[in-house]
Amino acid sequence: MNDKTGPTPGKPMEELKKRNATLGIVSGLLVLSLIGNAIFMNRQKHLKRERDEAWLSRDSILSVKLTDDKALDKAKAALEECKSKNSKLEPLVSGLNEQAEQKKMKVKNKR
Repeated sequence: MNDKTGPTPGKPMEELKKRNATLGIVSGLLVLSLIGNAIFMNRQKHLKRERDEAWLSRDSILSVKLTDDKALDKAKAALEECKSKNSKLEPLVSGLNEQAEQKKMKVKNKR
């Protein structure tokens, strides 16, 4: 009763072992693939978060720089205004000093 289409006594066990081994390998590869994808997705999420934080930090630093630049420009303008006033007042002070010296000399001469 050996049928060509029917199983032979040792063959089904070997086929079952091969099938189980193949299934085990495929299952293992699938698990490894899933783990790899999970790690990849987590890393991508982490990198995106770092990138977003870097952009926010850059924007914050740029805002502070612009504010500081405006304050520096105002300070430079105030300094120039003071220099201008100083250059106008120097001759006046010099003239007043000369007048004071002349008055001191007059007082000394009167004594």
